[in-house]
Amino acid sequence: MLIRKQLTWKHVAMIVAIVLVLPAFAWQFHSDMALYGMLAAILSLAVVVCWWEFHKMQARRKLWPKMVFPSQAGLASIPAAPVRPPDTSIRTEYGFPPEIDDFFGEVSSVTADGWNYQLWLEEWAELYLGGEEFASLEKRFASTPGVSRVAHMDREVFLIKTEQLTPEQIRQAFWLHFLEAAKGGKESVA
Repeated sequence: MLIRKQLTWKHVAMIVAIVLVLPAFAWQFHSDMALYGMLAAILSLAVVVCWWEFHKMQARRKLWPKMVFPSQAGLASIPAAPVRPPDTSIRTEYGFPPEIDDFFGEVSSVTADGWNYQLWLEEWAELYLGGEEFASLEKRFASTPGVSRVAHMDREVFLIKTEQLTPEQIRQAFWLHFLEAAKGGKESVA
């Protein structure tokens, strides 16, 4: 049923002629020719069917909706999601000022795409600081003297490029920025 809906009788007749009539005609002259004719007919049929299906797909694709990507101006008009305030229970649990080992992992070496180090923050750092202060960490960390670039890659990973600072110096300098961000979050909680 599906084939009949897609193929017209004209197409069916053409397929039958290619598959049956041409090899039968060749059979009368020589049996090897019939075999070659049948192989050629099957190959021709496969090419015709593939070509036809490709063009049907192209015709269907024209009916698909066009992908529309908003411009930067259009994105600016979309209201921003509300910023998550600091979580008071996390604040109470870790206190103020918090301990560095509760939030920062070790600064480890990285040798990918020009980065030297990476810093791992614990998952609850965002809850402790609040969304706005947590989002400011990348700029705060990048403002550290001796650091040439910082990229916030994942919720917990910051990539760092520096030629002058050791991992421990980076960790201590970034911790001071974290504490400054925590002060901002502390004022919004109180």
